[in-house]
Amino acid sequence: MKKVCFVCLGNICRSPMAEFVMKAAAADTVEIASRATSGWEHGNPIHRGTQKIFKKYDIAYDPSKKSQQINQADFRYFDLIIGMDRENVRDLKRLSQGQFDDKIFLL
Repeated sequence: MKKVCFVCLGNICRSPMAEFVMKAAAADTVEIASRATSGWEHGNPIHRGTQKIFKKYDIAYDPSKKSQQINQADFRYFDLIIGMDRENVRDLKRLSQGQFDDKIFLL
């Protein structure tokens, strides 16, 4: 099973949106998670606006999900690490210290 991680700056808006939309689309064929490049929002829940969008479009999500910053174990574990924008990709490559650049892609 492939393991995919979506990453944005804070892990409260864009990457959780990608995570739960992809989980709805991929069912159980892919393991999917999301993380942050920064620790700014560490431990915070998914943004209220993002939760409203999930509810509006009936997208299942975990309301207990909390922001997590990506770490070296994540770089080793996931097969694909997808940055939500170019700055996220740049930060991911800096954080991976050149070891996992082949896993990092732009959404």
